Parts: sequence; structure tokens; C-alpha cells
Amino acid sequence: MLYTQDIYDPKEGFSTILSAASKFNPERFLYAIEFKNWDEKKMQLMIHEVATYRLKMEGEYDSLREFAKVFNKEFATINNECYSSAMALLRKIRSGISETKRLFMRFCPQKRRKSVIHTMVERPKSAYDHSRISSDVYQLSLFRFDDYPVCVNDLFNEMTQFFFVLVRCIQLCQDVLNEEASIKRNNKYCKCLFDEFKQNVLSQMADICTVFYRNSEDFTEDHNPAIASRNQYYNDEAWAPVGFHRYTKREVKLLVIKQLLDDEAGSDLTTLEKLLFGNDEKKVHKCRYIIQHFDELIPDDYSRKNLPAKYIQMFFQLVGIPNKLESDAVKYFNETYLSSSAHKFETVSYQAVNKYKKEVLKDADGSFKAFSEGIKQRFFDTSTLQIASIS
Repeated sequence: MLYTQDIYDPKEGFSTILSAASKFNPERFLYAIEFKNWDEKKMQLMIHEVATYRLKMEGEYDSLREFAKVFNKEFATINNECYSSAMALLRKIRSGISETKRLFMRFCPQKRRKSVIHTMVERPKSAYDHSRISSDVYQLSLFRFDDYPVCVNDLFNEMTQFFFVLVRCIQLCQDVLNEEASIKRNNKYCKCLFDEFKQNVLSQMADICTVFYRNSEDFTEDHNPAIASRNQYYNDEAWAPVGFHRYTKREVKLLVIKQLLDDEAGSDLTTLEKLLFGNDEKKVHKCRYIIQHFDELIPDDYSRKNLPAKYIQMFFQLVGIPNKLESDAVKYFNETYLSSSAHKFETVSYQAVNKYKKEVLKDADGSFKAFSEGIKQRFFDTSTLQIASIS
């Protein structure tokens, strides 16, 4: 005998499964049950099996929902070169999809044995097409649920709940894929996601970027498809929609590091300065100069031996230091300040500076506003300090 459970197509998509699940109704269910001839014990086992499927599917839905919150906010994912976004989502409900297929197979009719030649030529139907619970043609039952044992109604209710969760999973997957398609049509938003990814990479690797060799084969087009793809586009914004969810995190990380090393080859800016202040050379030079002349911002009546931590925090807020790099920023500030032979004060700790963060952001006494105006007047002629946050 050739059974339908021998037939399995791993590429069946969301639409096929959703269409089959949406056909499940009382009439098709009773039509299918009449062919099975299950006794009550077999029916109870089936109820328990479907309940197990449903509980597992509910767990997978919760996992999928959490995954969906971040999937389209990440420029690159861990393994998205190995499967499409649809497959990435399907992997989150893999067992549920497998059990759905198994459930449909339970209600498939058996086929009579055919010759090997005939079997090889004939294209078999999938379980979703062949199952009686999703059949387009079915016979109405002469009986109602009340005419069957209670277990029949219980099985129907359990299957209904299972399909309800299944449909929610698939609809969520479709929503995520639709959102992904919309993002890919928005160059500027893709560029923002790439910039965020780049900032995270550089924040994590600030201390070790200098050990990379610019001419390493890891940075060549032959060894990195992300770099090869990026080299075909004029700028990051033009490339970002192409690169979104197309390359692995490692490939894009190496692209980011290569860009940084290429930029540094013709600049006096350090990696950390770019992380703290951005790639605008004039802006970084201005920030460096302000730190070296920071004593000019401190009131004459200030009498302590260490720099005023609150003033440093106000400077950080003004120039938009990324939250993840505040500790590195204090270290950079101290080293840059001490590089001036005319400095008057001793340095401060990260803890001291961080203590004033909430106070500065609230600015109840207006001191942050006054500090900002003081920098504009002292270090700029007619232009204001236009330093955007890079956090």
C-alpha cells in the first residue's frame, strides 16, 4: 500500500498551510471521522496527542512573538545566509508545522498499491490537499455531534484550538515578512539599521580594531560577499536595502571593520574618537580642543583639586556620547585633558561622572543650559555647536 505519510514536501509555505487550516470545520471533521472507525480508546489517545501538539505550539508562538520583536530591527542575523527570512521564522515553529502535517496525514485516505512505474510517474498530492479535514469535496454527515460519543466533540474542540494557534503563528510570520519587505523599500531606514549595527560592532571592538591588518584576506571580495556587494554601491544608503537580512553578522562585522580601517588610513582620528564623536573630522578636532582647554569652562571660584564631574557629564550630554561608551569616554577625556601641559586639575572617575547623569538630564537649575551657552560663546564664533547624538 502507498500511504500519504510517505509524501513530504519540506518547502510547503505559509499560504498552503494557512489555506488548509482555514478549511477545518465541523462538517469536514465529521466526514473524516466516519471513515476512521476509531474506538473510544483510540479517540482519547488522539485527544491527548492533539493537546500535546497545541501546548507545544503555544510555546512556539510565544518564542516566535519575542523573535518577531527584534528580527526586523537587526540589520544582520546569525545565520540568514543559510535560509530565507521565511525559513528563519518557520524554524521557530518547526515542530508545530511538523505536527500539523502529521495531523492532516491522520485523516488522509490510504491509496491502493500501484505499480512502481505508475507510482514514479504520478505526482502525489500533499497531505494538505489529500486530507479529508481539508478536502474541497466532502459529504455532509447524517448525524450531529450530539449523536456521537463525547470524545468526538472533545477531539473537535482540541483540534479547533490547535488550528487557532497555528493560524496565529502563520499570520504573525506573514506580518513580519510584510514588514521586512516594507523596510527593504526604505533606503533611509535600512541605512539607519546599518548605522546602528555598525555602532554596536565598533563599540564592542573598540580596543582590538587596531590589531586587524587592512590587507587581510578576510577583507577581500573573494572571501566576503558583503564586502563584494557593498563595493558595487556608491554609499551605505544605496547598499543598505540590498544588504538587509542578506549577509551574516560576521560578514557585515568585517565589512564595518574594513570601512573603519580604510577611513583611518587617511585620518588622524583614532578609533575611539570616531566611536565617541562620529566620523566628522572637524567635529572631533573641536571636541578634542575643548577637552584640552576645559579649564576655561570651570568657574574661577572652584577650589577642589579634581575636575568637576558634573561639568564633564554636561559636556558628554552636549556632544551625545553613546550610553555604552560612557566609561571609555571618561578614560579618553582624562587622557586628552592631561595631554595639555597647562591643565590645572586632577582627573575624575567614571563613577563620579555617571553620578550626575540624571541631574544633568533633568537640568532643574538650568546649569546645563548655561554650560551649553558658555561653550558656544567661548569656542565658536557665530555658529552653534551642532553635534548630533550617535547613541
